[in-house]
Amino acid sequence: MRRRVLWWGSAVMLLLMGCAVQGQMGVRTPGAPVTVGMVVSSPPPPPPPQVEVLPVQPGPAYLWVPGHWAWRGHEYAWLPGHWSVPPQPAQVWVPGHWEARPGGYGWVEGHWRAPAAPGPVVVAPVPPPPAAVVVTPPPPPAPIAEVVVARPGPAYVWVPGHWAWRGPERGYVWLAGHWVIPQSPKHAWVPGHWAPQPGGYLWVEGTWHVR
Repeated sequence: MRRRVLWWGSAVMLLLMGCAVQGQMGVRTPGAPVTVGMVVSSPPPPPPPQVEVLPVQPGPAYLWVPGHWAWRGHEYAWLPGHWSVPPQPAQVWVPGHWEARPGGYGWVEGHWRAPAAPGPVVVAPVPPPPAAVVVTPPPPPAPIAEVVVARPGPAYVWVPGHWAWRGPERGYVWLAGHWVIPQSPKHAWVPGHWAPQPGGYLWVEGTWHVR
């Protein structure tokens, strides 16, 4: 009888010890937190990103999430990109990337974020127009009597030459006349001329006039 009591006592003791060991091995009781271990690896530099051919976009709300290299413990594996709908309509995808760390590389996960708020609009002041340079040359020389060459055709109109002011260094330079075809037969050439102004002369450009 005493042996049977001792046997049952030993059995109960072993059962309690087994339950205690089982609880230490990670069996979660209701409501108890679970601690997950994190494996830190330091892989070599990743290969260059692959060139992906994007499939047809499923819809206007989809955004492309590019593929990337993932470390599988002993080598890199390429995870292809895919179309995805952001959690919020205005969000954009920030791709993940590998960054150099002591002893290897670490992967920084991509994430969705709201678009950056536009910065303040700085309107540069409009610079003032440059000051007009008024040149008042002396009176021009008398017009040169030109030899009008033969008219190339009946539609041509003669534009006579005139003196042009080229600054104090060069003075007046004669621009020879030439034949020109007007826009229509009704256009007549009104020659330019030098008009006297206070302190000098001002050139008035020639123009075409409709008869």
